[in-house]
Amino acid sequence: MKRFLVRISIFFTVGFFLLYGIGELFLRYPVFAEKIGYSESWFRVYKIASRSKEDINSEILYLGDSGAGQMFPYTEQKHYLPINGAILIPGQYILASNAIKSNPNLKSIVLIANPLSIAAKFEDSFTCNNFVKPFYTKENLPHFSDLLLKKVTIKPVTKFYKYGFVKLLPFSDIDYFNQQPELTILSDISLEYTRKLVALCKKNNINLTIHSGAVDIKYKEKTNDWTEMKAQIKKEGLTEVFRGFFENMKYYESNQFITGQHLRKEYLADFKAYILQNQKQLVPKN
Repeated sequence: MKRFLVRISIFFTVGFFLLYGIGELFLRYPVFAEKIGYSESWFRVYKIASRSKEDINSEILYLGDSGAGQMFPYTEQKHYLPINGAILIPGQYILASNAIKSNPNLKSIVLIANPLSIAAKFEDSFTCNNFVKPFYTKENLPHFSDLLLKKVTIKPVTKFYKYGFVKLLPFSDIDYFNQQPELTILSDISLEYTRKLVALCKKNNINLTIHSGAVDIKYKEKTNDWTEMKAQIKKEGLTEVFRGFFENMKYYESNQFITGQHLRKEYLADFKAYILQNQKQLVPKN
């Protein structure tokens, strides 16, 4: 019996360290995981996010939600890094921080996102797979404020998600969703990390502009032309970074979207040209 228990102990110890090693290997070398066919949704986000640590071969970085990704797909250019709105503004901040550290020649960051993505709250069913698993790592912990860390670790088990091997375990994902309605003002976490993003860019002499993605015309009436969000931005002293955001917001009819915030293919080229033109107008003249 004693020998059996020893063998069992050795088996679980070896198994633990093997799984731990694989988890760390996946995080350090995502290409390795890709080659062996690991393709969970959280890992796809992590793999794209990891590109922010590389040389992007450009002085300008494009970030944003999946609507922005239609126009600036990460598969097309190294400096195109829109992922989706569910990585939240904290995710966008971490991408920006990584890119600034790895690209000393970076001069501009352009964040393109639908106002609902900009406003998004942490408490959503998509948060675990799109933000917590990909971004909550030991390496990224310095980027986590007390408020964000409190939200991530609201359930005891989530504290272990910072380890790679725990992300690989076949547990059900944590559902952070609550019954709060869709926000039309910046959430607490969005507000905090928008400020952090502004400060980060200012510290590194980088021009930051925020552009609205395509918006369904129904939201203009539903939000009274974004009255609450405009008032909040003014009150919080963020008017300058949102300069042109509402004024240049472009509305489309509901039937011009595929789903949600994603435009039909025939409207993408026109909207991309519109964004690029607005970007030229917002870049400070030397």
